[in-house]
Amino acid sequence: MVSPFTDDSFGCSFLFNAAKSQQHLLVRLHNVTRLCHSKRMLTVNGGQMDRHVQAILHRSRHVANSNVAGILEYEKISAKNHSKISIKGLQLPTLPPNNQTSFVANFSNKFSCFATAQFPANDTSILGAEATLAIFMATTFLGQGFGNFNPQKDHPIFNLVNPVEKNTMSVPSGKWIAIRFRADNLGNGDLKEKFCHYNPKNRAEVKMTQTQLQAVTLLSKMLKNPPLEALSLFNSATQQGLYHTHQSITVILHHFLSFDMPSYAQSLIQRVLCGGLTSPLFTLSSLLSHLTQDTRNFNCPLVYEVIINAHVNSQLQPEQALFYFDQMIDKGFVPQSTTLNNVLNFLVKRNKFEKAWFVFDRYKGRIVTDAYTFGILMKGCRDTGDLKRGFQVLDQMSSMGYSPNVVVYTTLIDGCCKNGEVEKAKELFCKMEELGLVANQYTYTVLINGLFKKGLKTDGFELYEKMKLDGALPDLYTYNCVMYECCKDGKISEAYELFDEMRERGVACNVVTYNTLIWGLCGEKKMREAEKLLVQIKQDGLSPTIVTYTTLINGYCHTWKLNKALSLFNQLKSFGLTPSLTTYNVLIAGFSRTENPSRVLDLVREMEERGISPSQVTYTILIDAFARSFDMEKAVQILSRMKKANLLPDVCTYGVLINGWCSQGNMKEASMLFRSMDETSVRPNDVIYNTMISGYCKEGSSYKALKLLQEMCEKRIIPNEASYNMTIQVLWDDEKWEDAQILCTNMIKYGLRPSKTLFDITSKAKAINV
Repeated sequence: MVSPFTDDSFGCSFLFNAAKSQQHLLVRLHNVTRLCHSKRMLTVNGGQMDRHVQAILHRSRHVANSNVAGILEYEKISAKNHSKISIKGLQLPTLPPNNQTSFVANFSNKFSCFATAQFPANDTSILGAEATLAIFMATTFLGQGFGNFNPQKDHPIFNLVNPVEKNTMSVPSGKWIAIRFRADNLGNGDLKEKFCHYNPKNRAEVKMTQTQLQAVTLLSKMLKNPPLEALSLFNSATQQGLYHTHQSITVILHHFLSFDMPSYAQSLIQRVLCGGLTSPLFTLSSLLSHLTQDTRNFNCPLVYEVIINAHVNSQLQPEQALFYFDQMIDKGFVPQSTTLNNVLNFLVKRNKFEKAWFVFDRYKGRIVTDAYTFGILMKGCRDTGDLKRGFQVLDQMSSMGYSPNVVVYTTLIDGCCKNGEVEKAKELFCKMEELGLVANQYTYTVLINGLFKKGLKTDGFELYEKMKLDGALPDLYTYNCVMYECCKDGKISEAYELFDEMRERGVACNVVTYNTLIWGLCGEKKMREAEKLLVQIKQDGLSPTIVTYTTLINGYCHTWKLNKALSLFNQLKSFGLTPSLTTYNVLIAGFSRTENPSRVLDLVREMEERGISPSQVTYTILIDAFARSFDMEKAVQILSRMKKANLLPDVCTYGVLINGWCSQGNMKEASMLFRSMDETSVRPNDVIYNTMISGYCKEGSSYKALKLLQEMCEKRIIPNEASYNMTIQVLWDDEKWEDAQILCTNMIKYGLRPSKTLFDITSKAKAINV
């Protein structure tokens, strides 16, 4: 047996049975002449010796014969040959009276100064009605038996090879148990055949502090009470200023686990993790190390799971939870699927899907999984847009014997829709039906939404009708999705029909429902009806959001009712709402269209005073405002400020600048800016091409206008009717009748109609050519 004692400590073992009423501990140290304080070595006749002492305390079933004690001494011969034990005779010393002192108090006062915090015990035994409690710090359980201890036959049953460490144990009536504990910090002095006493003349004073006494008393009380009462004692002691130790937390933790109350144990660890339970007697790392060091304890796997789940619920760094998760598996323990799922879900929510995938891939086959495990992984695939792994999850799930459920399929369908892979989403939906899986409201909703976003409106509305026929009643999110599409198409009456239907079915509207209707009404310039909904929101017990007010403000700006827009802007601030960047951009754009740059700049200043920095959109609106006011110098200055703010111009920024130059007839600057776009990643759109063509036509440059039209066709960008009509007109003015006729033919080919005047002109040109 490898001794757990180091050369700086003195090891003693006690074999005892507890009396039914009062309990006493009698210990006799044999042949001990000197305990050297400097090296803390046990010496016998000047030589070092590895010796352990066994003490026996019996607990009889009869009160009259309650205490029988003796000393059993044995010596470890060598580390390799641990079975050779030198047994010496049993001695029966004189026992103190039964009513002298309780065992716990006696032991605590005399020997708790030996207890080391370096080797804490990790187990808690459940005490019965007839059990006697013994509390130790750093003890090793050697063995137990029935009746009185018999040195002739009982000593071979001692487990000296891999004894179990405990800090509490019960001694049932008629039984004996044997323990060993580590004693250190004894101080100087002779120890010569003393029963439960030290000679104060020959040693330094070794006394238990008041805190240690309170801690021992607390441990005793906690273990004699049910877990919740023990917790009450624990909390009361904490409030009274008691400093907890490794042992006190260990005892209450194992007490909970022994009664199958892991949630309470987890809550206790969370208090420690979050700083709600501190003590100068331990650190967080030392406590967790202490709790996880005894792998032989049957509660050890549960302790690991409690620590891991506490880290997850405390929302600490994922690496800390993973550390104990990895350590648990490395020690040969298998975490429950719920613990694995908590860790994976924690990583996915923290945007650490790669780490979650690594954990799953590393331990699959060694850990317990369930359907929920694959649902979490599928969610990570969806959120990161990793469809390849998503389909791998689906395949692995089937290969491991799990049947993919509706949730897994719906999550993958949602991922496909968000990635624009609507056809794959439709295939998965059909496969669900083949497997007999019934799509739920969420399945239908994510696919309907995906079809709408892809522009497949007909398919989306058809699926919505199928949903109702299949008995999957639309929920709030389904209604909001379909109502938005109706409003987008200007079908306000149909949106209101859906609104009335959901209210009749008892589906509660949310503020998004109202915002959708308000947006649709503002798009149709029905501002009075839109503002009525603002009142109805409040009547339904909902609170308008900043989106509600911003939508209404935008509607009033587009109907040129800026005073009303400003009134709503002030109203939202009075209600405690903070204007967003979008709110300011909407107002700035509204005033820029009225060519009121001073009011625009006032809004920008107010926005910056609120700590809101102008965005790319803000700068583009400002450039447009000055361009409309024919102040291109100021517009260029705004562009420079935009670039200094590390914001790059987009196609809209270039569009408003080019339009400004063209409006002033400065096609040289417009052309330079247009060609400079080739040096960036921004490509001209149809609006910019049409603006340039209009500018060239106004200055009579038919060749340049025609060249840009041809360039648009080569890039498969269709010019609008205005560009065709203006170019044909300028070609006619330059007597380029054949080119005008070709353009007119192309215009009709693209489904565009030339004006009646141009049609007559080109007809005359054709007659002239004939």
